[in-house]
Amino acid sequence: RSVPSSHTAAILVAGGSGITFALSTAEALADSIRKGQAATRFIEVVWIVQDRNGLKPLLPTFAALINAVEHVPGVVLHISVHYTRASKASLPGSNSYGKSGFSPATPEGFRPSKGESFMPGGVVGSDGGDLDAHLSTLTPHLTLTAGRPNLPAVISNTARLTSAISDAKGILVGVCGPAGLAENVNRSVRSLDSSLRSAVGGVEVMEEVF
Repeated sequence: RSVPSSHTAAILVAGGSGITFALSTAEALADSIRKGQAATRFIEVVWIVQDRNGLKPLLPTFAALINAVEHVPGVVLHISVHYTRASKASLPGSNSYGKSGFSPATPEGFRPSKGESFMPGGVVGSDGGDLDAHLSTLTPHLTLTAGRPNLPAVISNTARLTSAISDAKGILVGVCGPAGLAENVNRSVRSLDSSLRSAVGGVEVMEEVF
């Protein structure tokens, strides 16, 4: 395996508890960037979780990660959280906090729980109110979306940005989660246009399956 910080871009995809892998990698990259020891310019963290409230305990960690590189010129870090279990707090297919920083995701596979209903306009009642207030302070660096991420779009959009960098040094795509998620990531990487893959300096996949 090559060193993550040697790549121009890093896409870190995590399912459930796999976020530990994604965060540790992103934090190491942020530290190297601050020290001027990294080629990395784009970091995208994609976390797939069942319940939107699973985000709450990690908000301080996400905020610290965002703050670590927010003022470093030429560096963009974005975190997208996708929840697969419906909540009254969100309209399916909507993103209450704006579009993703550089990898807009189209929700797919969204399955409402039995007996739940949705109202246009986003948040309903007090459900998730505290979470929504915290999220609003992290916009646009962190987005919360109902449904699974469109991984081919995430990868291709990041590749287009990376290809604009002269002497791009490649994209690292890391994944930690169930075998099905790892296969989805690998399939999405294989679908990337060959000319774009060449323009970014290649794409390397690093995976941890549980």
